[in-house]
Amino acid sequence: MLLYSIVAMWRWANSYRQMHEFIRIHRQSLNAAFGLRIALCAVLHGLRLILHGVDPGALESAFRRPASTLAEPPATKASAIAGGRQTCAACFDAFRPQAGAYE
Repeated sequence: MLLYSIVAMWRWANSYRQMHEFIRIHRQSLNAAFGLRIALCAVLHGLRLILHGVDPGALESAFRRPASTLAEPPATKASAIAGGRQTCAACFDAFRPQAGAYE
């Protein structure tokens, strides 16, 4: 469920309900893509409990370990500022309403 929840967030799910709906709708394709056999999606409350039980530090370490082996991007003189939908979506966090607030 954690893997499928991460995929759901990557596909713009911003709440537990949206994650649950994404998993419910795409469970069979996700099972095929990842070689899993998850028969049913956890109920909405169950999904919330699963996600609240995750240790944020351990999850971050799990992502940072493989990322630390990647090569650094080449240094360039050019710089860019991202804008538009992706910037706005990145600011929104349904689990922490003030997460995207600018100071």
